Amino acid sequence: MNTVAMNNLWTYLQGLSLTAKNKKWLSERLLEPVRASVKVADADDSVMTEDEVWEGMKTGFQEMKLIKNGKLKARDAWEFMNDL
Repeated sequence: MNTVAMNNLWTYLQGLSLTAKNKKWLSERLLEPVRASVKVADADDSVMTEDEVWEGMKTGFQEMKLIKNGKLKARDAWEFMNDL
């Protein structure tokens, strides 16, 4: 669908007197194909918890501070990328 058609559709939808319930229904129908295409993580997939993410960020910022103060040598970019 091109931009003009999308704008016409949006104008049409705005002209409808939709209730909040109707808007929710429409949005859910529009998102169904998107949700269907998103991969759901398997039980075997390694997913970090929120606490693990925060801990990693905390450690990273502590290391950056040490590097800035000259107390820790920064790693080579290739070494860093290989660790990922």
